[in-house]
Amino acid sequence: MHEYWHLYTWYKFGVIWEEKLGKQKYNDIKESLTVLLNIECKDLFPENKKDIGYPQHQELREKIIKIWNETKDIDKLWVELIS
Repeated sequence: MHEYWHLYTWYKFGVIWEEKLGKQKYNDIKESLTVLLNIECKDLFPENKKDIGYPQHQELREKIIKIWNETKDIDKLWVELIS
Protein backbone atom coordinates (compact mmCIF):
# COMPACT_ATOMS: atom_id res chain seq x y z
CA MET A 1 0.00 0.00 0.00
CA HIS A 2 2.83 2.34 0.90
CA GLU A 3 4.45 2.04 -2.52
CA TYR A 4 1.15 2.29 -4.39
CA TRP A 5 0.44 5.48 -2.49
CA HIS A 6 3.76 6.86 -3.77
CA LEU A 7 2.63 6.06 -7.32
CA TYR A 8 -0.64 7.87 -6.75
CA THR A 9 1.22 10.86 -5.31
CA TRP A 10 3.55 10.93 -8.32
CA TYR A 11 0.75 10.83 -10.89
CA LYS A 12 -1.39 13.31 -8.97
CA PHE A 13 1.31 15.83 -8.03
CA GLY A 14 4.88 14.75 -8.76
CA VAL A 15 5.02 15.28 -12.48
CA ILE A 16 4.41 19.00 -11.96
CA TRP A 17 5.57 19.68 -8.41
CA GLU A 18 8.83 17.80 -8.00
CA GLU A 19 10.66 20.34 -10.13
CA LYS A 20 8.86 23.35 -8.60
CA LEU A 21 9.43 22.26 -4.98
CA GLY A 22 12.78 20.58 -5.45
CA LYS A 23 13.39 16.88 -5.05
CA GLN A 24 13.98 16.99 -1.29
CA LYS A 25 10.83 18.88 -0.35
CA TYR A 26 8.73 16.85 -2.77
CA ASN A 27 10.17 13.62 -1.33
CA ASP A 28 9.49 14.75 2.25
CA ILE A 29 5.85 15.45 1.38
CA LYS A 30 5.52 12.22 -0.62
CA GLU A 31 6.89 10.12 2.22
CA SER A 32 4.83 11.93 4.84
CA LEU A 33 1.56 11.55 2.94
CA THR A 34 1.67 7.81 3.60
CA VAL A 35 0.35 8.65 7.07
CA LEU A 36 -3.07 8.85 5.40
CA LEU A 37 -2.96 5.08 5.00
CA ASN A 38 -3.17 4.80 8.79
CA ILE A 39 -6.41 6.76 8.70
CA GLU A 40 -8.15 5.70 5.51
CA CYS A 41 -6.86 2.15 5.11
CA LYS A 42 -6.31 1.01 8.68
CA ASP A 43 -8.61 -1.97 8.13
CA LEU A 44 -6.21 -3.27 5.46
CA PHE A 45 -3.18 -3.37 7.75
CA PRO A 46 -2.36 -6.53 9.67
CA GLU A 47 -3.48 -6.33 13.29
CA ASN A 48 -1.40 -3.93 15.43
CA LYS A 49 0.52 -2.63 12.42
CA LYS A 50 0.69 0.86 11.00
CA ASP A 51 2.94 2.91 8.79
CA ILE A 52 5.19 4.81 11.22
CA GLY A 53 7.19 6.68 8.60
CA TYR A 54 10.62 8.20 9.02
CA PRO A 55 11.62 10.11 12.18
CA GLN A 56 12.44 13.27 10.20
CA HIS A 57 8.87 13.39 8.86
CA GLN A 58 6.95 13.13 12.13
CA GLU A 59 6.14 16.83 12.38
CA LEU A 60 4.95 16.97 8.77
CA ARG A 61 2.88 13.80 9.28
CA GLU A 62 1.15 15.42 12.27
CA LYS A 63 0.36 18.46 10.14
CA ILE A 64 -1.05 16.20 7.43
CA ILE A 65 -3.29 14.40 9.92
CA LYS A 66 -4.60 17.72 11.26
CA ILE A 67 -5.36 19.12 7.81
CA TRP A 68 -6.82 15.84 6.57
CA ASN A 69 -9.19 15.57 9.52
CA GLU A 70 -10.45 19.08 8.74
CA THR A 71 -10.82 18.74 4.96
CA LYS A 72 -10.66 15.13 3.71
CA ASP A 73 -9.59 16.73 0.42
CA ILE A 74 -6.25 15.74 -1.10
CA ASP A 75 -6.06 18.86 -3.29
CA LYS A 76 -6.65 21.22 -0.35
CA LEU A 77 -4.16 19.22 1.70
CA TRP A 78 -1.54 19.54 -1.03
CA VAL A 79 -2.05 23.31 -1.27
CA GLU A 80 -1.55 23.65 2.48
CA LEU A 81 1.61 21.54 2.38
CA ILE A 82 3.30 23.44 -0.43
CA SER A 83 2.47 26.91 0.89
